[in-house]
Amino acid sequence: EAENYDKALKLYSEALASYRESLGDDDIEVANCLKFIGVILVARHDYDEAQHTLLEAVRIYKAEDSIHHNVDLATVLYNLGLVYEKRQDLEKALNCHAQCLRIRKSE
Repeated sequence: EAENYDKALKLYSEALASYRESLGDDDIEVANCLKFIGVILVARHDYDEAQHTLLEAVRIYKAEDSIHHNVDLATVLYNLGLVYEKRQDLEKALNCHAQCLRIRKSE
């Protein structure tokens, strides 16, 4: 399983670099790659890097301000909540999960 995470992380990282170069740092495709990278990092228990990656995705999704990406934002917030939970920052974890729930209920 760890080998599959490594392969996926490598491929998403390559895609991320390509999207950043061709579309810029604030494009929705960059956020999508960051979302998938963040999920992999959470699964690998790399919480520091996951937090950094997921926070960048949140910034891009919120700047996009489109209902078409609400599910993506909710997914990122859920995983960010898991990161905060694992790091015992329960107030931030609760906040992320509450935001995720609000988005999911509005769908």
